[in-house]
Amino acid sequence: YKLWEMEFPIVGGTNPFRIVIDRESAPYIAPDYFEVISTPMNLTYIQDKVKKLQYTTLNQFFGDVDLMIENALKYNAEEGNPYRIAAQELKKKHDKIKKKVWKSLYEKQQNQNKSSS
Repeated sequence: YKLWEMEFPIVGGTNPFRIVIDRESAPYIAPDYFEVISTPMNLTYIQDKVKKLQYTTLNQFFGDVDLMIENALKYNAEEGNPYRIAAQELKKKHDKIKKKVWKSLYEKQQNQNKSSS
């Protein structure tokens, strides 16, 4: 949710990670996208998968977010590219959230282990 709500001043206060780039839209948005990216991923796809309960593990969910970020960094490879900078900001936020979630789950498990012994 936090990633969906993010807006990036460097790209006009928008969130480009919500945009679906598929075979239909690519010619208009990023004509060479599929020459560079083999497995597209974006927050819209991720949100749909969450709503349809298609993730069975946190690793699957985090993996799709990681893939989306990797794709953005790969496609926008040149330093200083505004979309690359936005992807780097998103990566920092995602890494922080991921760390917090894993830490919270670990602590919860430790507390359950203590109370069951």
